[in-house]
Amino acid sequence: MTDSTRINLMTKLGITLKRSIPSKNNANNNSETLGELQSSISTELEDEFTLKLLSLEKSNAPRLKYLRKLSYLKIWVPSSQRPPKHQTAIIFDWDDTLLCTTYINRILNCEHVDFREQKKGNININDNDFDISTVVELPKAVLEKLELIQKYGKKLLESSLELGHVFIITNAIEGWVEYSANKYLPKLVPTLSKVIIISARSKYEMEFPGGYYQWKFNAFLEVQKKLNSEIITNLISIGDSVIEMEAVHILGKEFSESLVKTIKMRESPTPDEIAKQLALISSKFEDIYLNARNLKIVLEKKVVKGY
Repeated sequence: MTDSTRINLMTKLGITLKRSIPSKNNANNNSETLGELQSSISTELEDEFTLKLLSLEKSNAPRLKYLRKLSYLKIWVPSSQRPPKHQTAIIFDWDDTLLCTTYINRILNCEHVDFREQKKGNININDNDFDISTVVELPKAVLEKLELIQKYGKKLLESSLELGHVFIITNAIEGWVEYSANKYLPKLVPTLSKVIIISARSKYEMEFPGGYYQWKFNAFLEVQKKLNSEIITNLISIGDSVIEMEAVHILGKEFSESLVKTIKMRESPTPDEIAKQLALISSKFEDIYLNARNLKIVLEKKVVKGY
């Protein structure tokens, strides 16, 4: 997006400064400003995870400082003068994003994704009375981390619902999100009832056998059908796979003007890692939402020197 296009977009959104920002004649101004923006997004949680903002250019530093001022001071024109035509869509993955599915599967040795199979050994996973905890009990430490996942997952989902339209798009079979939430994250269930859940597999597997990329790409395009493609759209994708990151960029092309923001989480996380990542994203989510530029954010484990 060019500077002129971004300024035009900000004008349409009604974003304005109350006072001008003093300029510095310092030769190091660009690098200092870049560092300020980086520090506003990159934050540590318990010395383990960082949010890494990628692809920043030094030539953008003055503009980024201006946008950062807007985000943090939250200086907006009065609502009566603000153009109403803008919207936000926040799209979550489920497995290994809000639920540590891979980790749980390793413990239970029971795959969830194919509900078409009637039995897994002696376990009927379509049975309404089926309770996996009666077969293999999750360790107490895992149950404690699931409590934290529910706490931070609920906080992030509810914040998202206040800011825009919220979707969960999964390549798992239809019903898995609700089923697994009831089993492992029951405190999320009331919040999930407010979220649009789309099973990419159930909708597109017959059309694209084995094509899990195509399933998710097409499911993401369904989001556009529920929104107005002619107004400014803020798109935020949160997931552990590059598929979600690519899919939201494809979706962004369906809107006349859009900001695309991706948050890439760690693949195959432990329960502890998911809880910490959700806590970190939640703590910075409003800043990410307000930032008037495209963002590419990756969560990384902090490297401890000497190891």
